Amino acid sequence: MRTGATLLPVLCSLSWLPVASGQSEDVASRVTTIVELGCSGAGAAKSVTALWGLLDEQIAFAPLEQRQAFSSPAGWLRVCRLAATRKAADEPATLSMFHEHPAFALRLAFLWRADAEKPGPIVDLAERLLRERPDQVDQFPGLAAAVCVVFDRERAWEFGKSPDAVEVFDYFSANDARLVLSTRDTPPELLVHVVDSLVGADQLAWALDRYADDRQVGKRYAQVTYDRAHFPGGAPLKLASSRATLADMLKLGGVCRHQTHYAMHTAKAQGIPSAYVRATGSDVSHAWLGFLEITGDTARWNCDTGRFGEYSQMTGSIADPQTGRSVGDGRLALAAVAASEPPEVRWYATALVDAAARLADTKTPYPPAPPRGVTSAPRENSTALRLTLLETAVNASPAHAPAWDAAAAMAEEGLLQPDDALRWARAAVDLCGADYPDFAFEALGPLIDSVKDPAREDEMWEWVFARFSGGPGERGQSGRRPAGTPKAKQPPRRADLAARARFSQGEVWERAGDPARAWDRYSDVIDRFANNGPFVVDAAARCEALLAREGKPESDAVALYARAFGKVTKPSPATSPEFLVASNYARIGGRYATLLTKAGQDAQAAKVRATLPVAPKKTGP
Repeated sequence: MRTGATLLPVLCSLSWLPVASGQSEDVASRVTTIVELGCSGAGAAKSVTALWGLLDEQIAFAPLEQRQAFSSPAGWLRVCRLAATRKAADEPATLSMFHEHPAFALRLAFLWRADAEKPGPIVDLAERLLRERPDQVDQFPGLAAAVCVVFDRERAWEFGKSPDAVEVFDYFSANDARLVLSTRDTPPELLVHVVDSLVGADQLAWALDRYADDRQVGKRYAQVTYDRAHFPGGAPLKLASSRATLADMLKLGGVCRHQTHYAMHTAKAQGIPSAYVRATGSDVSHAWLGFLEITGDTARWNCDTGRFGEYSQMTGSIADPQTGRSVGDGRLALAAVAASEPPEVRWYATALVDAAARLADTKTPYPPAPPRGVTSAPRENSTALRLTLLETAVNASPAHAPAWDAAAAMAEEGLLQPDDALRWARAAVDLCGADYPDFAFEALGPLIDSVKDPAREDEMWEWVFARFSGGPGERGQSGRRPAGTPKAKQPPRRADLAARARFSQGEVWERAGDPARAWDRYSDVIDRFANNGPFVVDAAARCEALLAREGKPESDAVALYARAFGKVTKPSPATSPEFLVASNYARIGGRYATLLTKAGQDAQAAKVRATLPVAPKKTGP
């Protein structure tokens, strides 16, 4: 075993490890013994069993503020769980590999999404890197961890598959001194947005040579000329006749997805986290750039580059680099927190989430026997304890998404009492609303929806509406913030989120069978937020459906759309055709004209249609 390899100390007791009665045990050596026995022949599965028992003890008896008591067993438990995916005969060797490279092993283990990623391919890559690049892994443990969780599955784009994992690792480790952000120091939670390259090392090197330490990433989007002959013109894409390298894109141009691809990969080449953000309007999709913008000592995700027209107030989505799943772009803001939080904080929060999940496992024998010298009663396995663990996690790290996700999942399962659900909803706004408003809003839905009391749901959404529309947010006093949380900062004024809150109120009353109140909420979206995102289109459609269900005359629907059409702003004639047809003006106007024709008002319908943009040919950008 490599000299100097260390294990984090933790209080533990082992059912399968003999200890002399009354002996004062050295904590660090006990933990070392757990893993070393697994390395020497007992196998990782044995270590997993012992470490689960250790974590159970901490859940039952340890003070929750003792971070090491939770993060230490949870971290090495995760390491052993990864190693335990090997064949029984191979477990000791794999665990030994990890044990000899603890900085890498812990970063990989805590980065691994146990609920969403298959461990086998991750371990395959980890073993390959440790065999082929052991010294570089020790120098760049976070980089190696990020590569393992990103390249554990096949990834491709329209012009080919992603490069080899080791090729990407070699590029970043070899060029680290030239990068804007060193991969030695950047947390792996951010590095997943660096290493997820779809182009090879030769193209990354080209980009690094071209841009060096230039941090003006946003300007690169427009450097790729828009191929208007292709869209909306319908001609073949110029880029299609080339190798579609970054250099080809710069020379031949492309459409929004290529503009994003170019800017995103030139940023990655410099070690700057970046992402491909996309959304769909009426029937036209659009892509824009997200990148970590560094100003002085601060870093934040900038998702404004290429976000034009109607899309400027439309929630985008990204493909999670680890899972490939589509998630809201609001989660990017959370990733930036990793740049400022010590890893121990993130690990502690993860350990508490793991502990809460452990309690949800009905096969888990609980409570464990108390450690020697402990006379206090164990904590009771309950929903309240799971929530306490998650609450402690978000108090330690408010931007720790897995803790919020776990609470939301409990709400969706019907495990939260209404007061608990509303308290967590308020906490989402209070703790995350100011700095991560999009994510905060994302977390609210399942929490408020679980209340199943229309009046209370409406009251809570009214409170959310007030917070994001700039009001004091004091209506809807149900619940309280988690104990010990700091005083909340006022969230920014976000008309789009306020509109979504109002729309959610309409949905509450529509589900409750109260069309009058639903109409009032949807109508308010039309009257106040016609130009703050696509919500006016959906609100008008809901109102139209309500009129139909109530048996109202068609003239009422015509009047509804006349009102809505009068509220939306006509886009500038200079706006690109693909954005014109996705605008609220075009979508509301199109439906208004259709209803006018249906009502026999052909002349008025023709006048409306004459003001609408002509849709480009059906060729996606």
